[in-house]
Order: sequence, then C-alpha cells, then structure tokens
Amino acid sequence: MKTIIITFFMLVLAAGIAAQTPVPCGNVSGTWTTAGSPYLVQGDIAIQDGNTLTIEPGVKVEFQGNYCLDVQGRLLAEGTVADTILFTAADTVAGYNAITFVDTPLTNDSSIFSYCRFEHGNRHGTPWPFNGCGALGTRGFGKIRVDHCYFYHNQALDYLVSGYPAGGAIGMIGASMVILNSTFDSNTAAYGGAVEIYLNSNPVIRNCVFTNNLGIEFGGAISINDACSPAITDCRFIGNTTNSYGGAISITPTIIFTTPSSPVIERNVFYNNLAGADGGALEIWSPASPLIKNNSILNNHAVRGGGIDLYNEATPAIVNSILWGNTADTGDQVYIWSEYCTPSFMFSDIEGDSSAFGGAQFNGEYQNNIDANPLICDLANLNFHLQDCSPCIDAGETGVDIGVFDGDYCTCLTGIPSGSYGTGRIVICPQPVTGFCEIKYSITGSGKTRIEILDLQGRTIMTLRDSYMPAGIYSEQADLSMLPAGLYFCRITSGDQQGVARIVRHCN
Repeated sequence: MKTIIITFFMLVLAAGIAAQTPVPCGNVSGTWTTAGSPYLVQGDIAIQDGNTLTIEPGVKVEFQGNYCLDVQGRLLAEGTVADTILFTAADTVAGYNAITFVDTPLTNDSSIFSYCRFEHGNRHGTPWPFNGCGALGTRGFGKIRVDHCYFYHNQALDYLVSGYPAGGAIGMIGASMVILNSTFDSNTAAYGGAVEIYLNSNPVIRNCVFTNNLGIEFGGAISINDACSPAITDCRFIGNTTNSYGGAISITPTIIFTTPSSPVIERNVFYNNLAGADGGALEIWSPASPLIKNNSILNNHAVRGGGIDLYNEATPAIVNSILWGNTADTGDQVYIWSEYCTPSFMFSDIEGDSSAFGGAQFNGEYQNNIDANPLICDLANLNFHLQDCSPCIDAGETGVDIGVFDGDYCTCLTGIPSGSYGTGRIVICPQPVTGFCEIKYSITGSGKTRIEILDLQGRTIMTLRDSYMPAGIYSEQADLSMLPAGLYFCRITSGDQQGVARIVRHCN
C-alpha cells in the first residue's frame, strides 16, 4: 500500500512539473496553451515580423527576471471573463520589462489584449523616451486593442539624464491605440501614472476606471504631451495623485510639433483626485484647446485650481460640466495663471461662479451657467447620478442634463412638492430662464386656481395667481430676474388637480 501511495504522489508531482513551460531567450510564435501554463520567460523574447503568438485563455505568463517581450509581428492574448490571461513577474520588485511594439511594421494586422491582467511591469534601462511604459508600450504602431484588461502595480521610474520615465502602465509615442473597458489601479510613473500619450498620438480611451495611480511630475492618471488629441470618454478618475500638476489628467505644451493638443474629454467623473501643486483634476497648459464636455468634477484638491488649472494661453471649452466641491488654497474650482488665457464656460454648474476663480483676471466667455448645488445622489458610495430635483436636469446645452449622466435619477430627499413633472399641462418657455418667462397651462374644470414659484425646499417664493378661473388654456408672465441662478418649480393647483414643472434659472 505504501508503494502505491508514493507512486501516486510521484505521478502528481511529475504532472505538475510537466505543466510548466520554460521560454528561453529568443524568438517565439505559435500558441501558448492552457495545458502548458505557466510559461516561464527566462530572457528577452520577441515575435518576429510575419509571425503570430496566440495565448489561450487562462494562461499565466511569468517573467523570471526583468525581461522584455518585443512584438514585431502579432500578439493575440484573448482571455475570457472566467479565464483571464496573466502577465506577471516572479520577482515583484524587479518586475518584467514591458511588452513593447517598437516601430512594428504598419502593414501588420492588429494585436489584441482582452481579459488580461498586467501586474508588476517595471520598464527601465533604455534611453528616453523608452524608459516608459511599465506594462505595455508602443512607438509608431497604433493597431493595438486593449479591452477588459486590468493593470495593477506597474511602474516606470528609471530617471535618466535624457528624460523622465512616463506611462506607469501604458506608454505610446506617435501611436493611437484603442483602450476600452479597462481598470488602472496603483500604477506609478513620473509622467502619467497610468498612461502616457506622447508625440502626435490620438488614442481612444473609453469606459475605463483610473484609481490610486501616481504621476510624480505630471498627470496622476494620464499625461498628454506634444500635439496629441485623444478621445477620453465615459471614464472614472478616482483618488489619483500627482506631486505637481494634474491630479487626474495633465495636458502639457507642444514642443516638437506646432499643432496644439486638442483632446476631447467627455462624460467623465473626476472625484477626489489630488495635485501637490496645480490642477486637482485637470492641468491644462497652452496652447492646448481641449473640449471638456459633460464631465462631473467633484471634490478634488490642489494648491491652485482644485478642479482645473489653466496655464498661460490655454483655451479649453468647458461645456455642460459640473465643477463643485473642489478645494484649493486659491481658486477652488478654477485657477487662471494669465490674462491671455481665454477659456469658455458654457451651460455648466460652477460653484461660486466666475467671480470665485483664482489668479489672473478672467477674460474668457461665460454664458448660461448656474451656481447651485448639483445634488449628486451619493458621493460616499460613488453614485454620481443626479437626484431627480437637481438644478442640472435639462439645464445643459440643447436641454440635456449638466454632468455625466443624462437621466436615471435617484429620489430627491428635500422638500420638493408632490405632483408630476412636465405633465403636458404646464409649459415653461424659454428654458433656461434668464429674466422673464411665459407659463402656459390648461385647466380642465372651473375652480380656484393658485400658481406659485417654489424653491428646492418646497417653499413658496412667489405667487403669480390665486383666484377663481373657468376651464381653458391660459398663459402667465413671470419675472424671475431677481432670483439667484438655480432650480425652481412652478406649481399650479386648481380644484383637486395639481401639476409641477421645473424652471431652470440661468444668469444673464
């Protein structure tokens, strides 16, 4: 019996040893199978032009030292929800030296990473700009798709005389990747704690989460440099940090190219990010001219510009966005360094209004904005939707909501009166209201009719009519020019009928 037991355990041990696949220094291609996992990379490896390496779901790729995988051909690493592909390092301090696409031929087909986990990448030892991209990097080759991936504890921290390390998780130079549905957690670099976008790169970054990343010099999560115009949409930036500029995103000057960076930053949440100097959420240098639209910029902090810092001649357009609860030593929501900086703020909810901006005199455009508590559902539990009584509802350009989410509200907990909003019996025009408005309504039965303007607490601040009226269609004029900007309600009571409609009051 003892002999049989020993033999059984020897077979199990042998099977475990056989499952490991050593990968020596040199060229790789073909398929890395689940049966052969883990793959133990024992030196720098490369996929040659014309070759493809396919990695099956559930495979673990473990670099035994600070080795690099250079892709000159094609890499297909497509995991599943149940079986992710893991890229990691045996020594989590030394890490592995990134997966790179350096001047990969543009004729090659796309490389794909889906449902992959990248951890403990540590790029170093090569001159700028290649001392960046802790886990994944590319120069000149943009046909790379990253989807449903997780980047954890990667870094680029090798300071060289020739330049700062950049892109703790991903770095790109002259390349426009597609990054979707991915999470970047606790990555670190000098520029771009999670992602570095450099030198005429125009990636798409959509529906991603950036949390707890550190960009030591610029961009706690993302650094954008030199003629780059990425589209960053539907992302969440939470708890990222920089010692200097741009707690979540920094957009720094164009040096080599003459074209300014013009990113589109749309439908993102910026919450609880921190800058040791300027721009708790966003740092924007001239001559950048980003479009910042339908963002919620909440509770960020910096020395200057708790929400946004604008340097020299930066000319961003801030539209349909919330700037609220941000704090700074000066310029809680916005700090402006130069009178030549001419931003535009349109259809936004800005705490303290433009009069509270810090720094130089504001010489930009400021139209159709409000200064009213946006009434976010639950910041403590990261629910950034609006309450159904928020002044931001329908107050944006073309009647959309200000902030990230349009619709799907939580229940308001203030003293708002009961009744149906927008019943069809009450029409307020124009909306938003800057002075006078017309209230059109219908009464289906004769009786005493009362028309009131109410504040967010349900208190009557104006009575327009209180008299007997027969059934019919009517119109009233209301002068709201003396009311502060914000959200109000028109309540009409006639007999046993009641209707309530929102009124959004904008500044003149």
